[in-house]
Amino acid sequence: MCLISSIALTADEDVLALSFYANETHFAIQLEDGVLSVLETDGKLLYTLQHKIWSKVAIADGKIIVAEDEEECVSIYNVGTGKVLSTLTLPTAVEKLIPNPSDPSSLIAVSSLHQITLLSLTPPPSSSAAAPYAVAAQILPYNAFKYHAAHSLLALLCSDGIIHIWNLPESTSSSNAGLQSLCIIYPFSSLPPFYNSDIERGEEEKAKQMYSVLILSTTQVLTGHRDGKIRVWDISFPPTSPLFDQNAAGDESTKPSAINTPLCVIQAHQEVRGLVNGLLSLPTPVHTSSDENQKFISTGTDGFAKVWSLSSTSNTLVLLSEIKLFDHAIVARTLSNDGKWLFAGGKEGGGEEDVCGLDGRVKAWNLKRGDAGEVKQLGYPAQVVWNLQCVKGDRLIVSLMKKGRAHAEVWNVENMDTFS
Repeated sequence: MCLISSIALTADEDVLALSFYANETHFAIQLEDGVLSVLETDGKLLYTLQHKIWSKVAIADGKIIVAEDEEECVSIYNVGTGKVLSTLTLPTAVEKLIPNPSDPSSLIAVSSLHQITLLSLTPPPSSSAAAPYAVAAQILPYNAFKYHAAHSLLALLCSDGIIHIWNLPESTSSSNAGLQSLCIIYPFSSLPPFYNSDIERGEEEKAKQMYSVLILSTTQVLTGHRDGKIRVWDISFPPTSPLFDQNAAGDESTKPSAINTPLCVIQAHQEVRGLVNGLLSLPTPVHTSSDENQKFISTGTDGFAKVWSLSSTSNTLVLLSEIKLFDHAIVARTLSNDGKWLFAGGKEGGGEEDVCGLDGRVKAWNLKRGDAGEVKQLGYPAQVVWNLQCVKGDRLIVSLMKKGRAHAEVWNVENMDTFS
């Protein structure tokens, strides 16, 4: 294990990194001043782009896509050269750009005016247009701030503790590709009013509010909550159920089918300071049958990482192993593709979701050894580790952190087993 590169992304200590995007060949880092730095995975800086602060960015299909803040314009660049390939005008401004795991040549755009749009980066064969095309559908009018996409499903974690589940088409290469709203999940007795993100809830309901979501399978969704609990939800529905009227006006009569009773609930992390801020699915071995237990990891603001098994027959959660990685919050986390290592980062201070931590290192936990507690440290402490991602088939780990200034570090982690 060795450090390949450490790059200072700005000369200004007051400029923070807003977001981080990576694929197998490149990664892009968006700074608070609107500068987008594009690097090769070995840490070589290729070029920078200047955009509005808070612009939305994604990498897909060998392209960088940038949605300008509060504008209806989406610009598409060649990821290797920074050359503009095309632009696309949408009906509304984009709040989030989400890679589509069902079709790497497309993106999901969530707008500020309650619309979800599937953007194809490759025009259909029948089209002579050089620009991408879009397929739009209505979304519930709650602000989306987190998401998870897997198993041809998209879960949007919205304000007021609402999750909206969508079916994603397997391909956007034809003009009839569409989006289907499947259901919504909420742990309350009633939905909050639409168009009201400032609703007052009681303390019990506030404790239930969601901070993380994981699509574990085509029928099960997990949510992590402020009160340290994990809830398991069954989203299996008869395919003929009338779920959502895409042509309706957008008032409360257009609600899709709603689920407010979980299959099971478990106190996974500390109730007072154990907010569940991360959920990661462990890869399923190829030989595993569909009826075997699913495994996943939870992280919390109590500094613990825990491995769980969800029984496919009894719908119960079993704790397999756990370790305390930080004095306080785990604020960044990623899994190696083979599911052997969990990489996690902490920070020196924080807010409500990521309560202050005292150790800003990147740490790696060997999941195969479980409670044996094999933990390795990568480099020296930082003020905060903002993001982590494995690339190049688990050969490299890219970390985005603050060390006085915004930094990116690239580590070769091929020999983690032999490093002490």
